[in-house]
Amino acid sequence: MEEWNLLTQFGSELRRRRIAAELSLSGLSRLVHYDKGHLSKIERGIKQPCQDLAYRCDTVLGASGELAALARSLPVTPDLTSDDLGQEWLMTFEVDGCSHFSTLSRRDVLAVAGGVFMTVGSTASATGHDDDETVAGFRAVFDMLRRLSQHVAPAELVPCLVTLTRTLQARTGQPDMLVLAARFAEFTGWMVQEGGDERAAIRWTNHATDLATRAGDDQMIAYRYVRHADVALYRHDGSGTVNLAQRAQREPGSSRVYSLAAQREAQGHAIAGDYNACRRALDRAAHYVDEPDEVDTGRPVLGTSTVADPVAITTGWCLQDLARSRDAADILAAEVARIPQQAVRAQARYGVRLALALASMHELEQSCATLTPILRTLPRIDSATVRTDLRRLSQMLGRWRHDVAVRMIMADLSAALRAPAG
Repeated sequence: MEEWNLLTQFGSELRRRRIAAELSLSGLSRLVHYDKGHLSKIERGIKQPCQDLAYRCDTVLGASGELAALARSLPVTPDLTSDDLGQEWLMTFEVDGCSHFSTLSRRDVLAVAGGVFMTVGSTASATGHDDDETVAGFRAVFDMLRRLSQHVAPAELVPCLVTLTRTLQARTGQPDMLVLAARFAEFTGWMVQEGGDERAAIRWTNHATDLATRAGDDQMIAYRYVRHADVALYRHDGSGTVNLAQRAQREPGSSRVYSLAAQREAQGHAIAGDYNACRRALDRAAHYVDEPDEVDTGRPVLGTSTVADPVAITTGWCLQDLARSRDAADILAAEVARIPQQAVRAQARYGVRLALALASMHELEQSCATLTPILRTLPRIDSATVRTDLRRLSQMLGRWRHDVAVRMIMADLSAALRAPAG
């Protein structure tokens, strides 16, 4: 009953603000790039809004954060960090763009993940001892899934990741397995964020921190706040991003994690328009990169593994938010060219930022040319974070709808925003 009341409250407030803005459902649909029928169900309290939609509506209707706050008060999805190993969670997507979790039996998940477990089974010891061969087998699976995540939708990986996390964390007396369980849990958090569920992403990240701490891996303590800052960043919450990133730099961690935290801090300052603070944070990020990392254990790295120079590409990202589009485009073009072609998800993420910078300079033909291959791959990788920037780009390009290059791409862009892969 409480959940229904909260859904009704959000839906009623959305409808009130839409009418006050003299917008029809169709008009709001065009502005936020969500289906009219889905918006109608939300207004009637039938469906729960995902965070991305809530923030879109808040911005378009000038709600000053009130709609976003109402969405955050809605009941969270089921607790994915429970110790119940009898069932697993599968992320599923509806055609309207929102996601939810449903349960599968362990038998069904194993059927989905059969190929993965064949790899693990070929290296796991019969006695279950934490020998080097078993650890190496699970590590190989982790690396394989991380590479695969560059090509496929999150929904295709989450069942495997959840089950592997459970399998590894069950080996509570084996620290190396627990460390790997933490890495699998953190990776799961990133994938569910890519699928559009920010709250589940935060819970998985917190769970990863708990596992890592139990295994004596302290650098995950700081990295938790880096990941929380990621969520704030994609909400376009500059102060929240800065505060979380600064918190990360005060916690136990490694030079790599502190560099990532300083990069997030810079991005938060860029959203707020503070150029000097942004530059100081970027300088700090570069300083951490130059320091020898005191935690070099050979474990899977935290953060991106596909970008050659994370500080440089983050600099380009920040300069775009600071309206220094020419400098941003020059840096982003050089760094995107260094991303391996097989890293499709990373190519899309930073390629959209490059397209934004080019469009900001009214270099529309180049912007659209950069965007075209991304639109072809987006249905395959189904990235909620990439769509966040695509919506911004769509609004920007919409100013020049009569331009030939823009007119040719707008239909595909609208389709990509409206029809996430399911």
